[in-house]
Amino acid sequence: MDGEAADSALAERNARLHALGTEHDDLDMAIAALRVVGTGDDLMIARFKKRKLQIKDEIACMMAASRLPPPQDAREPWLLTKFFR
Repeated sequence: MDGEAADSALAERNARLHALGTEHDDLDMAIAALRVVGTGDDLMIARFKKRKLQIKDEIACMMAASRLPPPQDAREPWLLTKFFR
C-alpha cells in the first residue's frame, strides 16, 4: 500500500471508529435516561446493550483486519480507554 492509500485507509478507518464511538456513547446516554425515567422498558434497554456489544465487536474486527495501530488522535481518547485496555 503506498503512502497516499495508507493515509486514506487510516482516515476512513478513523472516521468509522469515530462514528461507532459516538453511537456507543449515545446508547450509553439513552440507557441511563431510560433507567432514570423508570419506564420499565427492559426490552429497549436490552436492545441498546446488544447494539453496544455489536459496536465493540465491530471496532475490534476493524482493528484486527486493518493491522493498523489504535488511533492516536488526542480528540478521541474514549476510543483508547473503552476499547483498547
